[in-house]
Amino acid sequence: MNSHAPDCVVLVALLSLAACDGTPKPTQPLAKAAIGKPSTTLASGLTQIQLGRANLGKVNAHSKVDGFEVELKTQDDADVSMGSTVVAPGGNTGWHGHPGMVVVLIKSGALTFYEANDPTCTPTVHGAGTVVLETSGDVHIARNEGIVNAEFVSTQYLAAGAVGRIDAPAPGNCPF
Repeated sequence: MNSHAPDCVVLVALLSLAACDGTPKPTQPLAKAAIGKPSTTLASGLTQIQLGRANLGKVNAHSKVDGFEVELKTQDDADVSMGSTVVAPGGNTGWHGHPGMVVVLIKSGALTFYEANDPTCTPTVHGAGTVVLETSGDVHIARNEGIVNAEFVSTQYLAAGAVGRIDAPAPGNCPF
């Protein structure tokens, strides 16, 4: 047992007596904080793991095999970030955008994407085995409107040191 424990008990007892001595205390009015709509939307039902992030540098890579061509080119120093995400049924990513290109591969389940710049808020469903390309400035939300978890992996190409996600307010063209 700690030899200072009795001192602590006495101190707590004295503080309690000082606070409860029966003398009326003046009341202070409660602060009236302005309550408004949040400026951004938050994700819900989402579990995300960053698998890794590394600097790619400035790159101009080209590959051609049997008539298949791929080119990856950056004008500036770039990072690559990879993640794995699970969205529970009823969950969503919140409205957001990215400051670079994102390649999203849906592994299981399905996600319904809505775009901020679509005045009709038309849903686009992407199921397992499909790929979604997200470009910078593309504000969107992905919702799991199914009954099973939706899982996806993503690869982002970003300016070196840039954040991978920019939260955004609900655009007002969708009811959520």
